[in-house]
Amino acid sequence: AYRCGDSGLAPTRHGLNLFLAAVVKQAAGTEKAAGRTLRLRGLQLGPRSGKAIARALCGSGFGGLDLFNNPSLGDSGAAALLPLLGSGQITSVRLGACGLRSAFAPALSRALLASRDGAQLLTS
Repeated sequence: AYRCGDSGLAPTRHGLNLFLAAVVKQAAGTEKAAGRTLRLRGLQLGPRSGKAIARALCGSGFGGLDLFNNPSLGDSGAAALLPLLGSGQITSVRLGACGLRSAFAPALSRALLASRDGAQLLTS
């Protein structure tokens, strides 16, 4: 398993290439990503990844985000994504097996309720 700097280990070139390949593969061949889901499953993304993903998705046109099985993401990483939900930039997010604690539920609920387009939380 590859880990990024969020885990306390130095990022590897191979791990970065896996991440970039996942993004490029999904964005390739389309002029508009609208409605498509960016899938970043099981990439060992940690808390700081949330901010980087939020910046990358801002204005990208992707409609959804699938982060399933990134247990190190945790509450702080997921919190960085909440403004994307609230603003309607993404309308679905999959956060199953991402290390979220029950204390995060109220913030997530507020973002889902504030969503312009009725965002969905997908759990598996």
